[in-house]
Amino acid sequence: MRVDTSILFQILIRTQKPELVCDVGSLDGDRACRFRSLLPQARVVAFEANPINARAMREDARHRDAAIELHDEAASDLDGHVRFFVEHVGANTACRGMSSTRRRSEEYRLPQEPIQTEVPAVRLETFVLGSHPIPATIALWIDAEGAAFEVLSGIERIRDRVQVVHVEVEEREVWYGQKVKGEVVGLMQRLGFRELARGLASPQYDVVFVPAETTAGSKARYRCALAVASVLSLVRRHRIGAWMLRTLARAILGLGPSSVLSRRSG
Repeated sequence: MRVDTSILFQILIRTQKPELVCDVGSLDGDRACRFRSLLPQARVVAFEANPINARAMREDARHRDAAIELHDEAASDLDGHVRFFVEHVGANTACRGMSSTRRRSEEYRLPQEPIQTEVPAVRLETFVLGSHPIPATIALWIDAEGAAFEVLSGIERIRDRVQVVHVEVEEREVWYGQKVKGEVVGLMQRLGFRELARGLASPQYDVVFVPAETTAGSKARYRCALAVASVLSLVRRHRIGAWMLRTLARAILGLGPSSVLSRRSG
């Protein structure tokens, strides 16, 4: 099913209330702050490997005020260090989110050569199992610019704790040697997850995964969340009757002042 996956993810975490939310590839921390507004009691952790972005986040008082925990590491399939390609920003601030552990393919390369450096890396399971206390329930938002497969390879020992995964995938190679969408889906199936919905764009878009084995109650909640997200996706795209449907969503889901219809979805 195709929906605005950012809306669906926010509905799911608002109703499931995970103890830990990880924003992997946080960029500027805006998403992490939104997750904090939806889950005041949760631990919200932002992973940002780009040293330029991480420094800007540390200097941003919003993240301190929202108690966002920042880790300037790349979530990956190993603990140690990985190569990282920092793309030049210049006047094009959109490039802030294009840096990656992989070099962009010829078709998608930017005008200037990236700066190659080395950054700390950690498996998410290492991070989670080293926490005190260890969270019982987890939600993952992953925007890792071609490294989704590596990030998800690092959750095997915590997969039973993960309630929902929102991850950006590509249908073709944007970064050299990356795993594309079909390979990411295959990995998630082996880990015990199924695809609930995908985003509206192509060939790069987001996918929401949930545990494959669910109770009747969970299935009903997923159907309800999909239905509400589908309607709100139409509202966001067409701006028709938004106030009415926001009211409906808040009544059904108990949403507070921070609306899932926020135009900025990351």
